[in-house]
Amino acid sequence: IRRKMSEIMVKEASSCDLKELVAKFIPEAIGRDIEKAVQSIYPLQNVFIRKVKILKAPKFDLGKLME
Repeated sequence: IRRKMSEIMVKEASSCDLKELVAKFIPEAIGRDIEKAVQSIYPLQNVFIRKVKILKAPKFDLGKLME
């Protein structure tokens, strides 16, 4: 279950930028994806993302950051 959760989180984080990723965290869209993916292993309910840790800092473009 943890491996599936990590795979989904890495896939979501690598497919969009920081602003879009935060927008996905707020409505719990990633939590619902995790619930659906691990349903065949164990029926989880109420999956929430509690803590986010940046492993590699992105390069910031000041113009994009000010938007």
